[in-house]
Amino acid sequence: MSNINDSKIVTDNDVIMIEEEKASGERPNGIFSAGNEAVATVNNELDIKEENSADNNRKRRVFVGNLSYRTPWQILKDHMRQAGSVIRAEVFSDSLGRSAGCGVVEFETEEMAQMAIAKLNDSVLEGRPIFVREDRENSSLRHNTPFQRSERRKIVIWNLPVSAKWQDLKDLFSKYGTVIRADVKKTHDERVTKMGTILFSKEAEAEAAIAAMNGREFEGNILHIRMDRFV
Repeated sequence: MSNINDSKIVTDNDVIMIEEEKASGERPNGIFSAGNEAVATVNNELDIKEENSADNNRKRRVFVGNLSYRTPWQILKDHMRQAGSVIRAEVFSDSLGRSAGCGVVEFETEEMAQMAIAKLNDSVLEGRPIFVREDRENSSLRHNTPFQRSERRKIVIWNLPVSAKWQDLKDLFSKYGTVIRADVKKTHDERVTKMGTILFSKEAEAEAAIAAMNGREFEGNILHIRMDRFV
């Protein structure tokens, strides 16, 4: 049965289809109505704004490495204030809750973050020269989450000379990549164990260091190096 309205014929099937379109927001043959198009446009704009916001936050953050295991976030924050107003500082921890020897600091402005890189890289904090670079992570600060990304980036070195210090290891291995942390292991009474560790920023850097230095001589000792199996 047909209804006649303003010289246009609208069938019962047409009426049903129009009502279904109103309910679902979708036109026949998969064509979305203007309402859905508007929602999609708004969602796209929100996604772009979120991406821009995350990028701006990242530019205001710096990554700090080679921290002492005893350095808390409060000490790190106070030290980094030399470059400007610090919004937040975080020292990463491992899966056991121990300091990972690195962290991130977020400044109020991008310019302050750049100042921190220029001014505080290689500055000494609690007896260790720290390195400061831009934070290359796109995520927000990882507050109170374990820093468990050391796998296959940390190497162990055996047969070090007893005179070796962590600074020597850092200088020796920095040619193969960014050294986040260098340590010479000691006993409880501070005696050198002839073993050390290096944490690189990338797996490829750790592999390059092993390939280049395993079996090489360092100050009269032949070094034995492999990936750390316990990170």
